[in-house]
Amino acid sequence: QYPTPKERGPSRRERPVAESKPFEGLSTMMADYKAWPLNVERQRPPTAPEASPLAFTGSSVATEAYKWPLKDRTRPKNMKDPKGPPQAFEGESEYTAKYVKVRLPAGMPCSLGMQIA
Repeated sequence: QYPTPKERGPSRRERPVAESKPFEGLSTMMADYKAWPLNVERQRPPTAPEASPLAFTGSSVATEAYKWPLKDRTRPKNMKDPKGPPQAFEGESEYTAKYVKVRLPAGMPCSLGMQIA
């Protein structure tokens, strides 16, 4: 059973709070926590010749395959976007040819036919 508000006493808001003056004095924070001394050697960045990689100038299969002619790559600015309803796909997809058009072997339950096909 919880105590009633009268038994509990005054709430924290009603209790008197001692007046606190603003802090006057010297903070010892700067004296206690000095800046960590840096190594003199570490103040300048290392200038090693191997630190700067050279650009890749050789050729690989990927770069050769990616070099299509530049005139095909860009589109003229005045070219209009194709408008109109999207055309329906006419033709047979791979999925239809492989799985829909294939007849199941006769005289066999459906589940077994799916495993064989």
